[in-house]
Amino acid sequence: MNIVGYGGGTNSTAMLIGLYHRKIPVDLILFSNTGGEQPHTYDFLPIMDRWLEEHGLPTITQVEYTDRNGDRLTLEQECLRSGSLPAIAYGYKKCSLKHKVAPQDKFCNNYPPCREAWARGERIVKFIGFDIGEQKRRDHAQPIDDADTKYKKEYPLMD
Repeated sequence: MNIVGYGGGTNSTAMLIGLYHRKIPVDLILFSNTGGEQPHTYDFLPIMDRWLEEHGLPTITQVEYTDRNGDRLTLEQECLRSGSLPAIAYGYKKCSLKHKVAPQDKFCNNYPPCREAWARGERIVKFIGFDIGEQKRRDHAQPIDDADTKYKKEYPLMD
């Protein structure tokens, strides 16, 4: 099973188009809606969905962070509640992990095709749209990626 972590920007769009042209199957496309993306990102999602449909690919599945009670918590709401800026302002990626990666993982944990693949002992391929200039991010993630028993991360724009 192949999953795309779609950010709605240039890199992840180029990655999806490249996967299509290389005839690499894509089974699921996940967009984590933080509630704080740029307006043009939200405007682009239906355009990309149309392209995906026209090319026989799955449309984008939007996921979002929810708290323990199941209530949606946007990145902005969290910043207002805590009285702080997003972690990226301090050089950390905690917000990306919480508001982007965690909702995708939660969705997959409850998505029958993922559960079936894991039950067979398979790792799901998750395509990440880092570009060649982001080698440091990949290097930093590599030990975590290697230890992951559920996902095999691939970086097509780098490879």
